Amino acid sequence: MILGVMTFSKRGQKTAEDLFEKCKEISPLYYDGDMPREAWIRDKFSYHIPLLFVGATGIAVRLIVPFVEDKLRDSAVIVMDQRGRHVIPLLSGHMGGANEIARNLADRVGAEVILTTATDVEDLFAVDVFARRNGFCICDRAGIRRISQRLLEGEKIRLAIDPAITFFKEDLPEGLHLVEAGDGNVDLWIGCNPLEQETDLQLIHKPYVLGMGCKKGKSFEALQTFALEELQKEGIAMDQVAALASIDLKQGEMGLETLACFYHLPFYTYGADDLQEVDGQFSESAFVSHVTGVSNVCERAALACAGQGGRLLVKKQAKDGMTFALAKQIPRIQTWQTNVSK
Repeated sequence: MILGVMTFSKRGQKTAEDLFEKCKEISPLYYDGDMPREAWIRDKFSYHIPLLFVGATGIAVRLIVPFVEDKLRDSAVIVMDQRGRHVIPLLSGHMGGANEIARNLADRVGAEVILTTATDVEDLFAVDVFARRNGFCICDRAGIRRISQRLLEGEKIRLAIDPAITFFKEDLPEGLHLVEAGDGNVDLWIGCNPLEQETDLQLIHKPYVLGMGCKKGKSFEALQTFALEELQKEGIAMDQVAALASIDLKQGEMGLETLACFYHLPFYTYGADDLQEVDGQFSESAFVSHVTGVSNVCERAALACAGQGGRLLVKKQAKDGMTFALAKQIPRIQTWQTNVSK
């Protein structure tokens, strides 16, 4: 993933440099003073890129206030003190992934992560984290608060799950009580389509996975336009897409990473050996095989991400050094775990 980094002191700058020596897979965007700080932050917020501020929390708060708009779309914001002792997720802890990013950073530098979101503090099921991790669309954002508040007050949540969705009943989190959709009131519905009865919250399965590849340096704008054009041909909206996938050589590829950040999509990458083991009939390229070690990236990555039972809907499409493929995954709940402290 990419992570914008701004430091407030020379000591903080050294800390940030040391931090990312230990986090090689993270590609930092350092603020180097070439533009006003506010303009730099505005730019990162416009792409929903996560931000790490090294220094005082108060300074970070004052800097981000003008750009905070939407809890489901805002950039994740994390603060670390200049000695690297504490890491605090400040904004977009759940949907933006700030809590997970903070935990990852804290583990790598030996810091203590400070979590303040109520469901994490109380070790309760966080429905918005669940939706993001499993590729479900949140239909009514106000329902997140309703479900979370009821769990915090010790109430049982009546949960109904579409029979088409595969899941492990024995792993059901504390506080959720499984019922049939037609069996009285339902508080939380997890399904492939909306439930036509009143609920607190409905989570709808996102069935599609994008597989993409590109030449080095392709811009976010070019990749976004290409992806949207191809999806439009299929009558599919981006909010029906659960994830973006590629080869591990594209970790840190700014255009692809930014595309994932912009749409709050998890970005999964796979090694050439793993992609080579994916079963199917693929568009072969000797050139791609020479460069990457596998004869096709986008189709294989899409299917690898879709998992068992997935199928390829759109074979390789190429344009100006970019490739696109689309897979459909079966409806499943892959994990109930939502608390990053576990």
